[in-house]
Amino acid sequence: MNLRDAVETGLPATVKIYNSNAPARVFNVGTEPVSVESRLSWFHKHYPKGHLIWVAEEGARSQAG
Repeated sequence: MNLRDAVETGLPATVKIYNSNAPARVFNVGTEPVSVESRLSWFHKHYPKGHLIWVAEEGARSQAG
């Protein structure tokens, strides 16, 4: 797994993941879908002003030989 800083261009994918899990409250406490526009203002308010926003990416897996 790779951790990297979030970037603004990744917000649509992040919102899609958030919204797909919001009703079940699997990964967050929100139950209502959010919009990219609402997350954009949140993103600019928090990042890069000392509040890290990370994205976890599943990387290539090595195969045991």
